[in-house]
Parts: sequence; structure tokens; C-alpha cells
Amino acid sequence: MEKLKECINKLNNMTKESITFIGEFYDKYLEFLSELGPDKIVCVFNIVTGSITLSSFLTVLSIMLSENIINKIEFLNNYPRILKLLKLRNSINKKFIKFHLTMHFLFISATILGNIYMFFL
Repeated sequence: MEKLKECINKLNNMTKESITFIGEFYDKYLEFLSELGPDKIVCVFNIVTGSITLSSFLTVLSIMLSENIINKIEFLNNYPRILKLLKLRNSINKKFIKFHLTMHFLFISATILGNIYMFFL
């Protein structure tokens, strides 16, 4: 019972610490941005949106290639349960691919529009 209370206290402390960490990180980020000039803010914007776009692209690519990879692995035929789980996961991912593609194009559009906006500042 004491160990359970200890674990709960540790979890409560961890959540409070993580919330304060996120708040401090956000404050430092805003302070960092306030010190930059407009050209450097554009560079930071392009780095952030580029990394988000790359992450989105890699997610979409991995979903599209996952079925081909599963079909090419021959030894999975010996393990039908694992094969069923992988195919189930793959079918679920196929349903979310439209969402991922939409988000990918929205990130690209936001990047282009943000750059156009910053160009006219």
C-alpha cells in the first residue's frame, strides 16, 4: 500500500514538473523569438515548418510502403497470428492515410502562405 502511495506521489510530482518544464520552455522560446530580427524569424519558421513537413511526409511514406514490405517478408507465413496482426494494423493505417495526406498538404500550404506573408512584411 505504501509503494502504491509512493508511486502516485511520484506521478503527481512528475506531471507538475513536466507542466512547469513545458511552460518554462515556451517562455524561453518566446524570449528567443523576441530577440530575433524579421529575417531570422523567417529562418526559424522555415526550419520548424520544414521539419514538420518532413515528418508528415515520412509518416505517409511509411504507411504506403508497409503493405509491400509485409508481403515481401516470406518467414511471416510461418507465423499466422503475427501476420494477422500486421495486416490488421495495415488496414487501420490505410483508413488514416487520407487524414495524413490532408495534413501533409495543409502543412505545405501553411508553409507557402506563411512565407508569402513574411515576404510582404
